[in-house]
Amino acid sequence: MGSIRRNTHYIALWANSMGASVSELTNDPKVDRMTRQRLAAEEGAKALEEIAKRAADVRANMARLRELRLAKEAQEIRIEISAANQPKPKPKKRFR
Repeated sequence: MGSIRRNTHYIALWANSMGASVSELTNDPKVDRMTRQRLAAEEGAKALEEIAKRAADVRANMARLRELRLAKEAQEIRIEISAANQPKPKPKKRFR
């Protein structure tokens, strides 16, 4: 019994690193394990949601940048076409 009392702070530190508060720990190892698993599953679900949100944000930003790039390329092509349609200046006549 003495070793359990001495090592209690390690259990509390480990439980806190897993996301469980000390008040959630019991004397039953099965319940503690199930609590840690439940908390780990919740954390995993939150992490997956965050990753999905980041991926959606990246896709939206890529679509916005693609739209800007295509608009810029279209403007450059319009400028080239309008420059090509301009009448060429006639060479000046020289006096002989």
